[in-house]
Amino acid sequence: GSTDYVTEVDRKVENIIFEEIKSFYPEHNFLGEESGEEINNSNVTWILDPIDGTTNFINGFPHYCVSLCASVDGIPSHGVIIDPTRREEFSASKGKGAWCNNKRLRVSKRHQMINCLIGTGIPYADNAHENYLGEIDIISKNSCGLRRIVTASLDLAFVASGKLDGFWERDLNIWDVCSG
Repeated sequence: GSTDYVTEVDRKVENIIFEEIKSFYPEHNFLGEESGEEINNSNVTWILDPIDGTTNFINGFPHYCVSLCASVDGIPSHGVIIDPTRREEFSASKGKGAWCNNKRLRVSKRHQMINCLIGTGIPYADNAHENYLGEIDIISKNSCGLRRIVTASLDLAFVASGKLDGFWERDLNIWDVCSG
């Protein structure tokens, strides 16, 4: 669509990552933003957004990432988010915590909304919903700031690392949030 870009790089990255995983786990299921679903009757599904933030990538804006999740029995269990522009690799496993470049992450300790920095994704084109501007108004008035970073995966990684205190966005797909 006019605001939902897919590049050759998206497709190439998705193909490279899935082919590598298939060389070790050919019986697993695969769900890619670009290629769709491949069901092989496994309880493990690999979910990939090869470039979260494609519009940024296309325009040379240095905020995009690769987001990969292993879901076991429908539950996101292992995730990795790679931010190539900052050379950061966020990873998490259910029950094992979250990490960035092998450094343990912690969420922020802020408990008062007025002290919190909140991330969001602003809807565009036909994705807009009627309450969004009201939500922005309420959060802006009741927090220390609102940021639109544009990649849900990185927003969630930033919450895990305490860079953001919270995040909200509507109508996201599983590949946008499962690794975060």
